Amino acid sequence: MKKLTIFLIVAGVLLIITGLLWIAFCYSISDPEIEGESARTPLSSYLLSLVPITLGVLFLIISNKVEKKISE
Repeated sequence: MKKLTIFLIVAGVLLIITGLLWIAFCYSISDPEIEGESARTPLSSYLLSLVPITLGVLFLIISNKVEKKISE
């Protein structure tokens, strides 16, 4: 079970980092000074970047619960 908690923690952190990088990428490509007003990134791109962040947080919560169950 220790391997499961380590996997969940690593996967959770990687998913959160991926989501944050995706948000930064969407923000950087929607700069109107570079591309003009037509290059705005739609809101759906920002909302889709919340999916890996949410999954990462869920993985961290699940790993915490699994670790507590093991220590009981």
